[in-house]
Amino acid sequence: MAGLTESEYRHIQTHVYYTHNILSDIRGMEDITRWSSRHHEKLDGEIVDDIACRFAPAEA
Repeated sequence: MAGLTESEYRHIQTHVYYTHNILSDIRGMEDITRWSSRHHEKLDGEIVDDIACRFAPAEA
């Protein structure tokens, strides 16, 4: 099985945006929204701010 193309890889990265977008509309889920949309933190624990925005699809 071959690896992902650049386009496929970029598409997969958008799941962070969609997770944030969907959960942010649910009152009472603020902590879960923040946790789930930042689950790609670095091994040293650093979290990239606005990761949901960084991976937003071009058409969003």
